[in-house]
Amino acid sequence: MHNKIVGVMRPGQARRHIRHLAYELGKGIAAEGWVTLSCGRNVGVMDKVGRDAKENNELTIGVRPGVSIC
Repeated sequence: MHNKIVGVMRPGQARRHIRHLAYELGKGIAAEGWVTLSCGRNVGVMDKVGRDAKENNELTIGVRPGVSIC
């Protein structure tokens, strides 16, 4: 059971070293078994922070801009 949700938000545009740090952060979140929450886009930091979790079948939550669920 996942007991923590860690949200990471940042604009889609980011320099390479920031994207690398986001990937490492995502690895750490997944290693702890926590849920990764980001905006769900496949660019920049939002892509990198959830990539390791997705690759290792960990739970990620992506909130897409402009999409509402009722």
